[in-house]
Amino acid sequence: MKNGFTLIEILMAVSLFVSVMTIGTTVFLSSSRAQQRVALGGKIQSDARFVLGSLSEYIRSGTIDYSFAEYGAAIPVPVETLAILDRQDNPIIFSSKNELAEPGICPDAESSPCLALSLDGGATWNSITSSGVRLESLKFYIRPSQNPYESFGGSFLSNIQPSVTIVLSLESSHPNPDFRNLTFLQTTVTSRLYKR
Repeated sequence: MKNGFTLIEILMAVSLFVSVMTIGTTVFLSSSRAQQRVALGGKIQSDARFVLGSLSEYIRSGTIDYSFAEYGAAIPVPVETLAILDRQDNPIIFSSKNELAEPGICPDAESSPCLALSLDGGATWNSITSSGVRLESLKFYIRPSQNPYESFGGSFLSNIQPSVTIVLSLESSHPNPDFRNLTFLQTTVTSRLYKR
């Protein structure tokens, strides 16, 4: 009698090995994809916190620019461009910018549209959203809609402290739709300057 494995035993061992390796590879790839999705989600969350922090700081330390040309007599609700004045009355504008319409503002074409900041009244723009992040929606709800610092007929147009509610959604610009994370954020910020 010869010692050795039969053909059936070898086939069973090989098929068991292939099955275990396939399961192991599938688990590894699934966990790798999940880790990549979590990392992209963290990047989006971090970028969204930075954007809201930047917007909030400018709003708190400045005041709404009620004379901004796009607003007209009363600010419509909502608006997609926020114009504020800093403590020295220098204009600061936040707006959504599209790389196709205005090249050179967003970090790259995949990160368009982006949220852009102008510190000189709209002459030059810089993106405050990073590469790999696309601005899906941006709305500013400005309250009050009329200038509370202007008087008309001996009384002010509004007696409400100016505030801005920011509604923002950002998405990763990953080419694979399975890796795109969408983040919605909202906050309300009140100006600390009250000029009456």
